Formats: sequence, structure tokens, C-alpha cells
Amino acid sequence: MSGFCDPGIKLSTLPKTFVDAVKVAWNFSIRYLWVDCLCIIQDSKEDWRLESMKMGLVYKNSWLNIAAIDSPDCEGGLFIDDDRHLVNPFKITVPVRKELSEERIPSDLYCIDNDLWMTDIDRSVLSKRAWYIQERLLSPRQLHFGAKQLYWECRYLAACETLPGGILPSMFATPGSAASQQMKRFAAMLDQLGRGNRVTKCSDGPELAIVDTIKGLELREQALIDVHAGWRHTAANYSKCGLTYKTDKLVAISGVVREMTKVVNDQYLAGLWRSQMPSTLLWSAEPNGPSSNFRRQKHPYADEPLWIRPRPLRAPTWSWMSVDSAIAFFFPVAKKQLDYIAVEVLEAHVEPVPSNAERLDGYLRVRCPLYPVKLIYDRATDPPTQSLRIGDFTFRHGVFLDESPEAVGVGDRLHLMPIFYRDYHESGKPPTQVRALILRPTGRVRGELERFGLFTAWGNQVLEILTRPWGKQEELEFEEQAGDGRFIITIV
Repeated sequence: MSGFCDPGIKLSTLPKTFVDAVKVAWNFSIRYLWVDCLCIIQDSKEDWRLESMKMGLVYKNSWLNIAAIDSPDCEGGLFIDDDRHLVNPFKITVPVRKELSEERIPSDLYCIDNDLWMTDIDRSVLSKRAWYIQERLLSPRQLHFGAKQLYWECRYLAACETLPGGILPSMFATPGSAASQQMKRFAAMLDQLGRGNRVTKCSDGPELAIVDTIKGLELREQALIDVHAGWRHTAANYSKCGLTYKTDKLVAISGVVREMTKVVNDQYLAGLWRSQMPSTLLWSAEPNGPSSNFRRQKHPYADEPLWIRPRPLRAPTWSWMSVDSAIAFFFPVAKKQLDYIAVEVLEAHVEPVPSNAERLDGYLRVRCPLYPVKLIYDRATDPPTQSLRIGDFTFRHGVFLDESPEAVGVGDRLHLMPIFYRDYHESGKPPTQVRALILRPTGRVRGELERFGLFTAWGNQVLEILTRPWGKQEELEFEEQAGDGRFIITIV
């Protein structure tokens, strides 16, 4: 450290990307440059613990964030020997008929790759890093140094050398480009809600979202729905990204959480928000989903590596933070008229593990319907399939497990907790739906269960089964009866 502080750091000792970043700062007449691995003592856990919690504030209060989006490491650099043929639009001249005339006149058309932003930004090397989500969301301005050209991104504009006036709206409507559009809208919402403004619905383009001043309760409620929807998109995108150290999963998005807390006046619970429970518990792990980095291990009785939930637990099992896979939410933020929520959250508590701040301990105490179920795993099919047996009925679809059945086993000690019903039965509009958590008793305390997976089903048959109270209470594990076919349990 002494060599860095006095008389300073020699540029010749720094990696190429850092040297290039200094040159960028000089060109903008910026006096201060923050580089995480230089500003945080790398071999000090205590310094890392303190400084990593402040990184969100660094990004938020920065003037410009410099991103080497295609550099595999700190030696890749920022600057490229650009090929103007890859940057400049390709011009073609075609004959175009004049209006109300047969005469044709030459007209210039410009050909531009419509997947430009998606390919170079959303699929860049840096976009696969979980820490980068926080950088993009909180920084007021981004200068992306790509393999082909420069890209600009801020609250007002997304542009590049090919399109310095702004990215075309169609480029954000391309399948696969949703991450940037969602991130840009969510960043604007966090920024504006903190000032008492509401961000209304964006167009398909990258231009600034329309901002209205919140003048009534109805607008405020709609603004909160918007920002919670933004959080779910962000959480899903974040879950697809990788971390060099899995222990960073909680802290790498803590800056976004801090900004959310300022505007939603809500309790944060390990990746979820209290006001959105219990519906927000309906997420599924996607071990083979896009960019998933689910932790896998070899099992002596399996041909392929298995996906498992890391233990000791990083977060309660009901939190998506407890797994290393890509996740997807199975419930909209705003309820529809015929939606029914069957679970009441009585208590929700999360706190850091005293001996390890990188882990969270917590529980949910809920009043809910319960049903005993059995998981059936058929290895004879290709690929192997899992089914759920409820009473005399077997459901072969809609079973999403958090871990490989080979690793956690199968059996009939599982419980099903329906959370959400959508009943179109009387209206005659299909489909009817049920979405539920699959739970497993921990064996430590009666009525204490942990999450095992997610179950979704459609049709009147499943609705009939899961709206009738289960008659054999001896087959269920719970703390106490709560009447009306419901029970009180604790999920950890």
C-alpha cells in the first residue's frame, strides 16, 4: 500500500485497461478515477466487507462509468483499431417511384444490423458478470468500449458510433434485447421515484421514459407496481449472471437494494419484498436456463453432474438467493380480478448469520392450506421426468425442482402449499390455474419446512383437488391448526 500512496502509482505498473481508463479520464478532465481492485485492499476481508457495501454509492455518485465490455481481463484494454467498414452504415442506391408518377428517381438507403445493441451490449463478456448489473443500473452515464465501436448509455439516450443520434426503436424490440430495455426503464424509475416523480410506460424505443409528477394515491400505487415489476426483471437478469466468488451474491446487488428501499418503503427479505409476498415466492429455478451457473456436483450414482442448492445455506430456501441458477417468476405483480391468494404471511424475518455476514438466516411463518404429495422420478424416460402425486391423481407436468431428485431423493414426506388460484370455472373462460410451493419437513422442529420446488397446473381437476381441505391431518406436519382447512407452518 505504501508504494501506491507515496509518491503515487506509476502507469507503467498498471494493466492495460487501467492505463486506458486513465487516458479517458484525462480527456474528460476528470481528476479522480475509482477502480475496485485498486481502491479496495484485495487481501483484506475486512476492507472488502466495508468497501463492497459502498460500491453502489460509488456508481450512483459517479460522473461516468467506463466499461470494457469485451475485454476478458484487465489486460484487454479499451481502445481498438477500429474498422470503419464495421461501423459506418452500408449505403445502397435504389430507384424509387415518385408519388403520383411512373418516374423513378435514385434514393439512398442505409443498411444497419438490427441486432447491433443486443449482440454487442446484451451479449458482451461484461454483461455476463453479476456485478455489472449494479454498475449499469446506478451509474448516471455509461461509456461502453466494445470490440467494434463505442456505445453510450444514460437516462436520456442510448447511442453508438453507427447511430450517434440514438439507437433505433426496433433494436430494443428484438427478441433477446429485453434486458437493456428493462434495465433502462428500472434505472429511470429508481432515479425519478426518489424525486417524487413517476415513470410512465416507455415506448419500444430507447428514449427517456415519460416522467409525471405523482399527485395522487392512485399514481403512487401504480408507480410502486411499476418499480416492483422492474425489480423482478432485474432479479431474473441478475440470476443469469456469473460470480467469481459465489459468496458475493448478496452484496453484488446491495446498492440497487439500497436505492429501492428509499422509494418503496418496504421490508427487504433476501431478494424479495414483504409487500409482494406471498406471490413473489412463486419463482422457479432453471438449472439449464440461459446463462445459468447452477452449482453442480458429481454424484456416485448419476451419469451427469447434478444441480444442488449450496450448503451451508446462503439465504433461506424460499429465497431465489439460495440457489445459483437462473430463475423466473411465475406471478404478475398486479392481481387480476379472478385471482385468489390462499396464503397469509404472519411473520417474515431475515438477519445476517452472526459468524458470517455473507449469509442470511431467516424464516416465514404462514397460514396456509397443505396437502401431502409424493414425488415420482422416472429414469426410464429420456430425459428422466418427475411427476407429483396428490391423493389418487398424478400430475406429469409443471414440476420445477430446486435441486436434482438424484441428490435430494424422492418420497412421500413432501407437502404442497397452494399460493395462487385463478378460477375461471364459473365464468367459462379457460384456463383455471394453481401455483404452489413444494415443501419438505426439515426434521428439526415440528411444523418447520423448507422449499423443495414449484408446482404449476391448469384445469378444473387440479383446482377441485386443491380447493378442498385435506381430510387426513395425520399425514401433514404443521405447528397448529388455523381453521378453514388451513395450518400454521414455518418455512426456513
